[in-house]
Amino acid sequence: MSAVATHLWTSTFVLLAALLLARFLPLTARTRHALLLCGLVKFAIPSDVIASPLRALGVDRPAAAAVAVEWLAAPATVRTLSPRPSSVWPDALAVGWIVSAIALAAAWAIARRRLVTSLLRGAAPASPREHAALAAARRHLELHTSVDILRSTISEAPAVVRIIRPVVVLPDGGCDTLDDDELESLLRHECAHVARRDNLLGLFESAIVAAFWFHPLVWIAQRAIATTREEACDEVAAVSPDAVDTYVSALSKICSAVLTARLAGVSCMASAHLKERLNHIMKLETLRSRALSHGLVVSVAAIAVAAVTILGAVDAAALSDSKEPPYTLAFTARPGDVAGTIEFAGRVFDSATGIVLTRPHTIFKRGSSARVAAIAQDQEVIVDVREAGDRVTAVMRIAENAVPVQESTYTAALQPDGPRNTSGRRYTGMPMTLQLKDAELKNVLDTFSQLTGLKIVYADTWKGRVDVDVKNMPWDEALDVILRQNGLTWELEGDTLKVVPQ
Repeated sequence: MSAVATHLWTSTFVLLAALLLARFLPLTARTRHALLLCGLVKFAIPSDVIASPLRALGVDRPAAAAVAVEWLAAPATVRTLSPRPSSVWPDALAVGWIVSAIALAAAWAIARRRLVTSLLRGAAPASPREHAALAAARRHLELHTSVDILRSTISEAPAVVRIIRPVVVLPDGGCDTLDDDELESLLRHECAHVARRDNLLGLFESAIVAAFWFHPLVWIAQRAIATTREEACDEVAAVSPDAVDTYVSALSKICSAVLTARLAGVSCMASAHLKERLNHIMKLETLRSRALSHGLVVSVAAIAVAAVTILGAVDAAALSDSKEPPYTLAFTARPGDVAGTIEFAGRVFDSATGIVLTRPHTIFKRGSSARVAAIAQDQEVIVDVREAGDRVTAVMRIAENAVPVQESTYTAALQPDGPRNTSGRRYTGMPMTLQLKDAELKNVLDTFSQLTGLKIVYADTWKGRVDVDVKNMPWDEALDVILRQNGLTWELEGDTLKVVPQ
């Protein structure tokens, strides 16, 4: 769900920026339409689609700087299984989202199909004058796509239907009042829809709106795109001051009624806001003189959308690659007290909090394997251990409430038998590298408590200092070195380590 939320807020930011720029920058309708479409397209390109190939290419964040304390036996291979959600609400919301989107898209498709069928079913051939005007409009736009023209008793204003084999549908007798120049200017508008592939873009735009039906900004963008689409075609029809007067005259005669609400895949000049369009046409010459370059604005918008998408994909890939597994196993394996055996001592802890869940421990024969199972809170922990030459491999499986959560494979070199101190204690702790200079003893003991998961008890009055530089030393031996510097030693009772005077 976090990936969906990230996609929504980044797409919302891009679309909001597009709406504001289209509203306040001096742009022609063609440029505003392209800008708004770029903003809406961002919703159709989730960063996760690009993140997968980037992960395959090895995109990752730079490694974090090494810290002073370094545990060995790091995981060699980690495979994290997605836990089953504890609540049905995420699934229910996802199902509701998808079902509503499909229902809305289906309703639009059915309505469009019915409208197109109704328009074409009772259509009659256009007059020779209308065919001639259409041919002139196509020549003016250098439009090579085949376009048919018909009359329909249902249509109250000119409209373009169908994506393949487009048809201009005129109101039956509605264009008879237009002179030849007015009729041609009107058909230039309709041919501009065909040249711009507006019906195809309208279907794509409506698919995005249906998919994100709950987003108010998407509906606002759809309305703005519908207006700018008609204004862009008006700009094609009104190519000169004389053409502006002719086209405005044609609009005033033909657009006295509205066919119906705008549907995806149907471009109708009466379906947008006529007053706004007339104002736009009257100011067109002034706007063209001060408008920003169409190519420049669209290029910058496309690059910005691509950059936001790719940066989000890189971040998602890096987060995925660098994400820690929820639980970690740290262990040591060394020869046991009995000849021909190996002693395995581990610690399973929560990667986020460092809280120790369990301490798997077993002794098994060389060349064989062993299994250690434990129940810690709601987690079932199973660790399978086996020897492989001079290395020991441990496979940790964790389940929460019988649901698999994680399966991780760890490997570490078989350690030599640990050194013993004067009291005969054998060091079996996990190897660590520690570099400290003039550190306060209390802080060092607190750090050891966090690293080992043990409760370390000491007197608050001690004010010792620590200077130590050890590498790959068992942690209990390193603790002995630190405590001996301050005349102290330790005793272990269960999960409590007591620091006492030597």
